[in-house]
Parts: sequence; C-alpha cells; structure tokens
Amino acid sequence: MNNEYFGIKIPVWEKAVERIRQILQERAREERTIYYSELAPLISDIVIIEPYEYAFHYMLGEISDMENKEGRGMLSVIVIDKDKGVPGYGFFKLAKKFGRDIRDKDLLLSEETKKIFSVWSN
Repeated sequence: MNNEYFGIKIPVWEKAVERIRQILQERAREERTIYYSELAPLISDIVIIEPYEYAFHYMLGEISDMENKEGRGMLSVIVIDKDKGVPGYGFFKLAKKFGRDIRDKDLLLSEETKKIFSVWSN
C-alpha cells in the first residue's frame, strides 16, 4: 500500500489539501480570486510545493472534486494563472469529466465563478 501522493506523506497531503480548501472558501466568501503563485506559499508551513507542480494542481482538482460532490461547484475556478487570468488546462479537463460544457470556456468560467461566489458569500 502506498503511503504517499507524489512523494508527499498522506497525512501531510491531507493537511495541505484541507488548508488550501479553507483558503479558497475564505476567498470565495470575499468574492476574490487567487493566483497559483500566491496560493502555494500559503501552505509552506505544511509542505513546500511550487505553483507549477503537478502535485499542487492535483490537490486543487481533489478539492474541486470534493466540493462538486457536495453540490457547491468547482472551487478551484478561483485559482488563476497570473499571466493568463484563468485557471489552467487541468481545470477544464476536470470540468469536462464532471459533465460541464467546455466549448465556451469564458461562459463556463463565468457560470462556475458565479456559483462559487453565490454559495460561499451567503
């Protein structure tokens, strides 16, 4: 049995995911986005991870999966690339897996962001 994800011990992984989830929920309450490069350092007391690492993006996907299953939408929609102003490729891949129509990416981002802000700002 594997006790690590991407070389990170499972208890550390779970703690990091939960911290990210809390940070994103707070940002959503404030109706604010956050850059990947801004978010990764906020968990450095738990695990050192770079904003471009696959493991970091997998954590975000795990959070969106959990939130989506709870009917609250894809929380990682508010994590965006500093240069592009939108979530990365993995977000859209996950959105498609969840049955979202990804043909109009701007519409998808707008609808998902509105849902997240509506859920958390109330």
